[in-house]
Amino acid sequence: MGNLIVAPPREIGRDPIHTLTRWRREAPQLPDVEAVRKRIDMVSLAKLWAGKFGEKESEVQRQALAARLTLERRLGELLAGTVSPGKRSKDIVVGDDNKSLPEGITRDASSAAQTLAVTPQKWFDKVVEEVVAGVRRLDLPPFSVPIIMRVPDPGRQMCG
Repeated sequence: MGNLIVAPPREIGRDPIHTLTRWRREAPQLPDVEAVRKRIDMVSLAKLWAGKFGEKESEVQRQALAARLTLERRLGELLAGTVSPGKRSKDIVVGDDNKSLPEGITRDASSAAQTLAVTPQKWFDKVVEEVVAGVRRLDLPPFSVPIIMRVPDPGRQMCG
């Protein structure tokens, strides 16, 4: 039997570098938290697929990181306008006016995204350029699980 060749998801396409660059460019226009989260999930999926692109693997990894930083910055902008600061209660923020975090976003993820949002644009752009050029390396914890993995298998028990 021959090797089974599996193509990357349609959303990523055959040129993930172009796709990730476009997603980074489009990030500031994403209208809401859910749109940003979906795009972050797709970036995570592209990063997982990076090894399938052979010699382009490291470039795909760098473009994915740059896209993720830009998307998390946009998420922070959106959260800053909808989430009110409050008392820490495990992973959610409890505020006086009932503006809490969207489902699935932890207080730490919200804080990190909002910190990126208030970072001066000039400095942020310099860091992203250095990441793309391979001059700067950042190790970020996973933000969220890709969409495909969010759907629980009804036949499996989830550990919690």
